[in-house]
Amino acid sequence: MAYNIEWYIENQVIYARMVGNVSIEEYRTLLQTSALMIDNVEVGEVHIINDVTHLNEMPNFLQLVRAIPKSPQPQMGWMIIVGETSPLKRFWGELFSRISPIKYKRLDKMEQALEFLQREDPNIAWQNVKQQLLTENWPQLHEAE
Repeated sequence: MAYNIEWYIENQVIYARMVGNVSIEEYRTLLQTSALMIDNVEVGEVHIINDVTHLNEMPNFLQLVRAIPKSPQPQMGWMIIVGETSPLKRFWGELFSRISPIKYKRLDKMEQALEFLQREDPNIAWQNVKQQLLTENWPQLHEAE
């Protein structure tokens, strides 16, 4: 798997992108990285946009559920999964949203995720967006080891 995880809007919105195949260990690493980023935020909610548009394969549903923290961090806002998926993956996503302590939303396109966050959190500083994160060639993806 190759991945990025970066502040899309400093201390408010994290953008993570995964490409290729992801193992459960790699997914846990991404969750731990985002948790550390959230821990450093003192005020307000932090939302995560997880772009799986170019992801080929994820661990099975049960492994994913076990990897998610049982109690979210106090500053944790929405976790938004972006990427068109099969009906079966949508079903699992809906099931996950019902059993997870995290506010979860799955959307097909990044534009939908941004519109959703604009409606849900009026405190986001949209003028501080790092738009280059959404370009296909930025930055070089990190290769998981």
